[in-house]
Amino acid sequence: EFLLFQSPAREIGRAFSNTHTMIEFLLFLVVTTLLIATVVLCILRAMHSSIGLAKPSQQQLRDEPQNSCPLFSHCRSLSTQIAWRELGGTFPTPVHRCDCQAVSRHELAAADASAKGDTSGPSTSSSVSFYVKREDLSSPRYGGGNIPYG
Repeated sequence: EFLLFQSPAREIGRAFSNTHTMIEFLLFLVVTTLLIATVVLCILRAMHSSIGLAKPSQQQLRDEPQNSCPLFSHCRSLSTQIAWRELGGTFPTPVHRCDCQAVSRHELAAADASAKGDTSGPSTSSSVSFYVKREDLSSPRYGGGNIPYG
C-alpha cells in the first residue's frame, strides 16, 4: 500500500520537473530573442543616424530645375531640405529595329576563300531582325546607366 502512494508522487515530481524545464527553455528563448532584436535595432538605428539627409547647396538650387521633381511640385518646402539631382532627361527612350543579313560560319569561310581567289559556289544568307533599346539617349549628361523612369 505504501508503494501505491509513492509511485504517483514520483510521477507528479517528474511532471513538475519536465514542466519546469520547459518553462525555463521557453523563457530562455524569449530572452534570447529579445536580446538579438535589441542588438539588431541598435545597429539599424546607428546606421540610419550615420547617413542623414544632405541639404542642397546654393549652386545646386540654381542649377537644378526644382519644378521637374514630382515630390517638390507637391511639397515645395522639401526642395530646400533635400539634395536632389535630375539624372535622366529623355524618357521613355526609343526602340529601334535593326535588319541585317545573317552570315553562317560556312559563308564566312566561303567569303574568305573568295577573297583569296577560290570561288566554291553561291552563298545563301537570311535576314535577321532585332530591336535595340536606346538607353544611351536617356541622359546627355550621364549616358545610359539604366536610369529608372517614373
